Order: sequence, then C-alpha cells, then structure tokens
Amino acid sequence: MRWPLPIRGVSTLGALRAAFKDYKVAAVEGCKAPLHAHYWHPSEKPRAAVMLMHGYAEHLRWYHEVGVQLANEGFIAFGHDHIGHGRSGGDRVILDNVEDMVDDIIKHADIVCDHYPDIPLFFVGHSMGGLVAFLSALRRPPRLKGVVLNGPFLQLGKDVRSPVRRFAARILGRLLPTVQVGKLEMDHVTGDKEMIKVIIDDPLWWTGGIKLKTGCALLNSVEKVHEKFPMFDVPFLIIHGSTDKICSVEGSQDLLKQSPSKDKQIKVYTLCPFIAVSASQIK
Repeated sequence: MRWPLPIRGVSTLGALRAAFKDYKVAAVEGCKAPLHAHYWHPSEKPRAAVMLMHGYAEHLRWYHEVGVQLANEGFIAFGHDHIGHGRSGGDRVILDNVEDMVDDIIKHADIVCDHYPDIPLFFVGHSMGGLVAFLSALRRPPRLKGVVLNGPFLQLGKDVRSPVRRFAARILGRLLPTVQVGKLEMDHVTGDKEMIKVIIDDPLWWTGGIKLKTGCALLNSVEKVHEKFPMFDVPFLIIHGSTDKICSVEGSQDLLKQSPSKDKQIKVYTLCPFIAVSASQIK
C-alpha cells in the first residue's frame, strides 16, 4: 500500500504546502520505548499547536489528511504512534497501563511547546486516544487551551459491564497477558467497505484480537475515569455517534454534565455508530 493515503478535498498544491515529516522520537528522556512521531508544518509561523492522538490498533499516519488540513489552516499538527502501535517501539499492542501513554503525550507536547514557546496548545483524541487526551489534559499542560474528543473511550460497552466478566478479564490478564480475545470488528470502525480493505491490507494496523494485558489496562483506566469528570475544567468539544458499539456515548454525555468547564459542547450524530472516515456516513 502506498503512503500517504489519498487526501480527499485537498488540492495537490494544498498538500504540498504542508511540509510532512515523520521520524522517530527516540531520545525523549523517560519514555519506555522509541516513539515514531509525525509533524505537519504550516508554511508560516504556526497559530497554534494541535496534538493528535490515535485510537487502539491504529497509527498516526491514518490522520495524515487531518494533519494536512490543519497545516493548511496555519496550525502545526503533530503526534506519535502510541507505544506498541504502528512504528513505535514496545511489544505489539501491549499496554502495561494507560498512564504510560499519558506520560509520552506530556513529554512530546513539552518538546513542541519548548520549540514554539508563544503559541497555544490543543489536544485532539479519537477513541482510546480520547481517553488519553482526557487524562493528559488533567495533567494541566501550561499552554493547553482546549480539547476535542472524537468518540472517546470513557465508558465500557454494555456487553463488558458485567462484574463477573471484568473480574475474569483481570485474572486472565495476569496469567495470560498476550492471549487475544474479542477481535475488533471492522464494521464497528467504519462503514466504508473500501476503507475496511485498506485497513486490513495495512501491516501497521493491528487487526487481531485485544490482548488480555492491554484489555485489563484499558478496563482499569476507564473504570476510574468517571470520578475525574468533575475535575475536567478545560474547554472541550465532544463528537460522538449515538450507537457507537465500541465507546459508549453515555460516557461522553456524563462528562458534559459533570465537568465544571464554562466552555463545553457535545455533538451527537443520531443513529451513527461511529464517526466515520467517509463524510457520507454523517450527512
């Protein structure tokens, strides 16, 4: 498969204006593994920095179109493949805990903010990346001015809320950390059949099951996240599909109710199971 993916709605000239660079951030002190980072630079001095955070099984190159659009609007967009994902180091899709990803986000954001000391910072996170963006914002990065959460993983789906299932997952996660369960259904990710084929053909996308250790790490984090909603006072926008089968919209609605932020908004797309790559899904 050729990279980058086709950029829909962006002219060739527009695409060229974004000086796309990607490389490993291997020397960030304190990171558990080398992180493969991506940067989309505007042609002029950036108006703000936008950090993108991808979801479970993905990698950031899938956000190339978003990065190009942001760069064309004058922002520097950046991010990295999470540990164990894409081209970053670490055991494949194995997470010890979600806070490791949060640590990496803060370190990377600090590097970019040190390079651009006078511009604001924004976080954009999708699915698992939405959970990471939420937790990262709670660390209060000095120049963070807002957060966009796209279908964030803030509440378990109904099929995994059973206490018995959660207990069994924790026990098995300790005994059999690399065993795979619950293969990710591609039609829960996107309704675009062509896009599903591209995902399956992408060697950097993880299309296997969720490894038990990773499942436990996500389970432990999302079960505690609700108690942090009243502390989330940064400006934010949530975008969610009403029938999302992976990340329940109820978590997003609860965050909106409990957050003390004076600048908060949610957009729920009725009957949409996901915020799809194809715009036709949400028209």
